[in-house]
Amino acid sequence: MVLHVSNEKLDVFEEPIIDHSLASLQEYTYKSYGSPYFKNSDIVHIPMNFQDHILNIADSYTYVEGTFTPSDATTPCYLSNNALAFLFQEISLQMGGEKVYGVRNPGITSTIKTMVSHGKSAMHTLLCSGWTLSAENSAIWDVKSKVFSGRIPLKHIMGFAEDYKKRVLNIKHELLLVIARSFKNCYVGECDAELTISKIEWKVQHTVPDDRYKVKLLQRLNKHVSSRIKVAFRSWDLYELPSLRSTSSDAWAIRTTSKLERPLFVIIGFQDSTVEENHSMDITKFINANFNSIRLKLNNQVFPYERWNLNFEKSSTPQLIMHLRAFKKHTTTGTFLNL
Repeated sequence: MVLHVSNEKLDVFEEPIIDHSLASLQEYTYKSYGSPYFKNSDIVHIPMNFQDHILNIADSYTYVEGTFTPSDATTPCYLSNNALAFLFQEISLQMGGEKVYGVRNPGITSTIKTMVSHGKSAMHTLLCSGWTLSAENSAIWDVKSKVFSGRIPLKHIMGFAEDYKKRVLNIKHELLLVIARSFKNCYVGECDAELTISKIEWKVQHTVPDDRYKVKLLQRLNKHVSSRIKVAFRSWDLYELPSLRSTSSDAWAIRTTSKLERPLFVIIGFQDSTVEENHSMDITKFINANFNSIRLKLNNQVFPYERWNLNFEKSSTPQLIMHLRAFKKHTTTGTFLNL
């Protein structure tokens, strides 16, 4: 019998490798300016005016705290799935005074994206973000004090934070949040409820590198124009069709985009027309609409080439499962396809 032992395991005198590039990692809290009260349709500005910091925007999050009080304690009423994201009508990120990324209706946008991107095991990590909330699960809401609190990770709602995981430096930042016109999408119940927001904060991790690495970074930035940092990320746009026609087929025309922003994936969801701002229904529930085929015409190409002929009553949906797996594969690896 021959034993194979690698040279690495025999090199007992090898010096251990210790990374001294980082001096410290600290989380800082940034608060909004203006009125300390947050009402419907208010615009909340959270600025970060220091541009000499090295920031981990990808892992930053918005901390939200408030109270949720049902009008009738004896009637079932609870925070809905992904309730924190539905508190806002729009969230956008600015860098150097320019809008880098913006998401309209982050509640429904992040709901659709999360449902098709994560498995059941990964969804447990989003529990503190208000994901998987139900009548049996009120993890972020204390029933006695009526106080709820949780975090909204930027990578949960923004493609920029999801794809660009490197540090951001030498630029000012500002997070803008537009509070929703109504909070009826944030809870489900047979009675009305009062929901108030008492605190909105932006938590960002600061990276302090070792002096030698900090000097190298500054020298590279100040050296020449070619040292400009290139940032690649995917953005998610939401389009809504108010209703479908009562016909056997329907067509939906959406504005075209430039080649710089050509679409990579299209996710389509169907909902009951009465679910919007109706607290008796769960805004995060979707229906199959009993369609048998769906096709996308992009310029002169058609996807898919052949009709699917789906049958939801008989659970005959293999094409949907195949495309779902392909979507998860490419979105989790962070690859950028060129269609």
